[in-house]
Amino acid sequence: MIRVDDNGWIAQDGGEPPEVRFVPTARTYHDVEALGLVWHTTDTPTGVSGAELADRIVKMPEPGQRSASWNFLIDRFGVLHVSAPVTRGTWHVKGGGRIGGRFVDSINHSSISVELENGGRLKLINGKCYCDPFEESPKYLVENRGIPSYTKGGLFEGFTVPQCATAEALVRALAAFFPSWGREGFEHGHVDYNPQTREDPGPIWRENLLPAILDRVFGG
Repeated sequence: MIRVDDNGWIAQDGGEPPEVRFVPTARTYHDVEALGLVWHTTDTPTGVSGAELADRIVKMPEPGQRSASWNFLIDRFGVLHVSAPVTRGTWHVKGGGRIGGRFVDSINHSSISVELENGGRLKLINGKCYCDPFEESPKYLVENRGIPSYTKGGLFEGFTVPQCATAEALVRALAAFFPSWGREGFEHGHVDYNPQTREDPGPIWRENLLPAILDRVFGG
């Protein structure tokens, strides 16, 4: 069982799942007022692990490196990689938007973020699935992870059972720590704020898996 402690970090009581790995990042904003959670997908191939992604953001970015960070990352095995406490904002959304029932100038200063290790939108080429930039190359191959599924929006990678279990455990912990959020606080996605460039966490998560998780946590 996991919970959020008084300092905003994830704490684990006993040896029950999920497995938690702490990889604190320097890429944070201090003293934020978190009004909700924003879901993301990593949009990465199978060859890039969630642990590798979490390790990449420990230090400040070097020249030419993508300036991104998050509070939590859930990998394909259900491991919860904790990069920042819920008292700090991270670099995950550009600009402002509506969250927690009000408009804010900076979503990063007003939310916490969860990355789901996932290939996002896929393209089927010669019987195999590839993520962005959709080239037939081992660098972009997606396999042996979530089952790819066609939706009305196209082909997307699915999510693993361990990922969903950890996501539900995290939602329960955060709902207890932020009781004012309610269900609405967990329904935000990256696409809500940067729809011209992002579509994560995608229709499989937004339309099917997340509503089922929130039904179990808050009641359907």
